[in-house]
Amino acid sequence: MKPVVHRGATHCAVCHLGMQDHAVAQTRQVFELPELAMRTVAHQQIRSTCTCGAAHLGAWPVGVNAPVQYGASVKAMAVHLNQFHLVPLGRTTALMQDIYGAHVTQASIQSFTQEAALSLQATVASIGQAVQGSGVVHADETGIRITGKLHWLHCAVTTTLTWLAPHAKRGTQAFEALGLLQGIKGVLVHDGLASYKGLECTHSLCNAHHIRELVYIHEHDREKIWDPWAQEMKEVWRFMREDGVPFTNNLAEQALQMAKVKQKISGCFRT
Repeated sequence: MKPVVHRGATHCAVCHLGMQDHAVAQTRQVFELPELAMRTVAHQQIRSTCTCGAAHLGAWPVGVNAPVQYGASVKAMAVHLNQFHLVPLGRTTALMQDIYGAHVTQASIQSFTQEAALSLQATVASIGQAVQGSGVVHADETGIRITGKLHWLHCAVTTTLTWLAPHAKRGTQAFEALGLLQGIKGVLVHDGLASYKGLECTHSLCNAHHIRELVYIHEHDREKIWDPWAQEMKEVWRFMREDGVPFTNNLAEQALQMAKVKQKISGCFRT
C-alpha cells in the first residue's frame, strides 16, 4: 500500500532557501481495517449463433441461479456470525447492514443456514463414522427447544471431533433413531443415565457427577449410607485401569455448552 507522506516546511527556517534533498527520516505504521462494502459481480450469458442458424448459450457458473441473489461470501459471513459466534438473527442482520451495507433479512439468514447444513451432511456423516471408531467417546444430552417444543441435543465427541444431533426423545429411542451410539465399540464415557448402560460397549462413568452426589450425601443424607452402592464401583474406576480414559465427562458437556449459550443470548433467559 502506498504510504502517506508527511512533508515539513518547503523553505529552510535558517537561510530561507527552498528544500532540495528529501529522504524518509522515520516510518510509523497504523493498522486499520479495510473499507468494507458490498460489490456487485455482473454475469453475462453470451448467445453465439452459427451460420447454420443454430444458437448456443454460455453456461452459468455453479450457484448463479437467479437474476439477483446473494453470493457465497455473504452467505458464509451471515452463517459464521449466527452459528459460530452465536449472534442472534436480529443482531446478525444489523451487523451485516452496519459493516457491509448488506440488507439481509432474518428469513434469508435462516435459509443460508439450512443451505449450509445440507452442504455439510457428508461432513457430519464422516465425523460420526470417525467418532464411532475412536477408542474413547464422550456422550451426553441436554434439553433444547425447537419451534417452541422441548427436544434433546445429543452429542458424541472425542478430543478432536464433535458430533451433534437433535431428537424429540432423550434415551434409547433417540439412540436408535440417530444410529451412532450403537456403533461405538470402545469406551463410552457418560453420566450413568440408564439408557447409556443398555449400549453394548465398555462403560466409564463421569466422576464429576459422583463427586457432586457424594457431597450431597455428606451434607444432606449422612445417616442413610448403605453398603450396596460399593458393588457398582467397577465402571467408576475405569480411568485408573485403562490409559486414555478420563476422570470426567466434561468433554461432552463442553460440546453441548455453546448450543445452550446461543439459546440464552437469543433472548431466552429463564430462571
